[in-house]
This record gives sequence, C-alpha cells and structure tokens, in this order.
Amino acid sequence: MITSWDAAELLDPMFKKWEDRTYDKWDVYPQAFNLLDDEKVRLIDIMDAAHKIGIAPGVVLMRRSHWLAGAL
Repeated sequence: MITSWDAAELLDPMFKKWEDRTYDKWDVYPQAFNLLDDEKVRLIDIMDAAHKIGIAPGVVLMRRSHWLAGAL
C-alpha cells in the first residue's frame, strides 16, 4: 500500500509544473489517473496534490468521471 508521503513525491512535481504553467490539465490528469489505475496512488492523493495548487477536490472527481467515460 502506498503512503501519502510516497504519493506526494509522485504527484506534487506534476501539479507544481501545472502551477508553473509548464504543464496544463491535459498533461497532468492523464498521468495522475494512470498512476491511480495502476494502484500507485489513491484518488485522495490526487485530490490532495491538486488542492495544494488551488484545485477543488470536486474538480478532480469531475475529471476522474470524464477519464472513466473516455472523455479526457
């Protein structure tokens, strides 16, 4: 089982690049959700990383539903 600390080491750099405008949401969400699908992080970990840069948890849930529907 991954710890929150390990998940943050994977996710925080991605979301930081989004905050710095190196990446955008179309770069970050697929990477993050692939990690989730591979059971390397949990959804709450993605919500946590997103919240650190000002993205509400509900937005992450919405993007996840889009991902699962094949629309992201």
